[in-house]
Amino acid sequence: MTARLRPVLRRARTRERTVGDHLYSGYLGVLVILVVAAPAVRAVWIVLVDPAVLPMLAAVPMSVVPALALLAVGAALIIGATAGPAARTPLMTALLADSPFSRPRAFGGPVVRVCAFAGAIVGSVAAAWAWPLVSAGALELAPAIGWSVVGILFGVVSGVGSLAGQRFVRAAPLIGAAIVVAAIGIGFVPAPPLMAGTNNLWASAVAVAVVLAAAALSSIPALLNSLHSAALVSTAQRRESAIDGAVLLDTAAVADATRGIPYAGRRRLAVSARQARNALSLQFLRRDVVGWTRTPGRLVVAVVGLGCAAVLGMFALPVPGLGWLAVPAAVIVYAAAGPFTDGARLAAEASDAPALYGLSPLALLALHLVAPAAVLVVAIVVTGVLVLAGIVAVGAVVCVPLVGAAALTARIADARKPPLPVAMLAPIVTPFGDMAAANRVIWTLGPVLATAAVGLSATVPPLSAAILAGLLLHAASRWRTARLHGRV
Repeated sequence: MTARLRPVLRRARTRERTVGDHLYSGYLGVLVILVVAAPAVRAVWIVLVDPAVLPMLAAVPMSVVPALALLAVGAALIIGATAGPAARTPLMTALLADSPFSRPRAFGGPVVRVCAFAGAIVGSVAAAWAWPLVSAGALELAPAIGWSVVGILFGVVSGVGSLAGQRFVRAAPLIGAAIVVAAIGIGFVPAPPLMAGTNNLWASAVAVAVVLAAAALSSIPALLNSLHSAALVSTAQRRESAIDGAVLLDTAAVADATRGIPYAGRRRLAVSARQARNALSLQFLRRDVVGWTRTPGRLVVAVVGLGCAAVLGMFALPVPGLGWLAVPAAVIVYAAAGPFTDGARLAAEASDAPALYGLSPLALLALHLVAPAAVLVVAIVVTGVLVLAGIVAVGAVVCVPLVGAAALTARIADARKPPLPVAMLAPIVTPFGDMAAANRVIWTLGPVLATAAVGLSATVPPLSAAILAGLLLHAASRWRTARLHGRV
């Protein structure tokens, strides 16, 4: 580092965060651990040590080990392509990207922190299987420690995988989606129970995990050195925009900051002279489908996400005690519906601008819903075929339309969500404390929570249909002001 660069960096760090900022962050961290994390961990532990859940944990097959490793790496590749770990603030990133500092020294700290965070997450998932069995006396202490160590090391490998996703932005989502599909397939392979593993097997698993983690960590300098400076700055800018949007509870800003840039099919026309002879609905159908294919990684990840939600639904419907899996399945469906509902977002943007298409915003919305409705119909047909083949439960015929319609409706409502009202910042004094935070959380995550509620109650169709009806009315109330903008 040159002498001229040192004072600039020192001044930049001083402007980024002061000592008071660090103290306040620590104070918030302690509060989150005591108020949120500790009760959540205790609730999960109570569920895991339940006598009805312990037999399910004991029946987990050995195939879950490679499945968990591949799932963590695949998810890390997908996430890294959107929000890579090698980034600081935009100013610091721009200064360090082309400075005499080596890349590992400049950006190695954030990457190591991400690896540690990923190791903690995957290790916690692994420990959630082992330690309840230890407490019940069904598993010895040594295998539980070995399995937890394997999970931590797999998490470290996935953290490096997120850096690889940042390096190979276009290929990482496709490869990550393929790895996730492979992980799901391996998870269904018949295998002996994981509890039946011998000490030699556990020692071999730990040794393999150590080798993989060491190889992954040794590749960090090469990956960092191969990153382009412009890509580093772009990642830092997008991450800062996403953080600012999250602080302001603006989900649209977060989605815009993390959305991939179209790069494929630029020569493929979305609207052509030959297509102009077709019906308007077919024109918009082609237009939306072509738009999806211009970000193939995002499209493939969305399709794989729908498949993962279907797998969770397969366990949530017929197995008693696993109905809660419908909640993450519904949330995944809502997230996967993002690429398919970009047309609704465009119609919402048109509703706040002069009409340029000769159509009202509501007509544009209806035309842009043709493509996602077609995807929903395909999902319903596939579900019906699987039900007839006896692969999934009969209740899926009702659950898939309800959850799919709820996800689309929530996306439509969210497209027209206005900025956070100032009234929501006012305190709400109750005997239990200030409830204004819960009010703002519901405002921000309302569409996701509504979709999750429909998924959780999908086995009770009247209740699920009632929640969906309320969601439809909410979306209609959001779009009724769009009638103010008509034809030109």
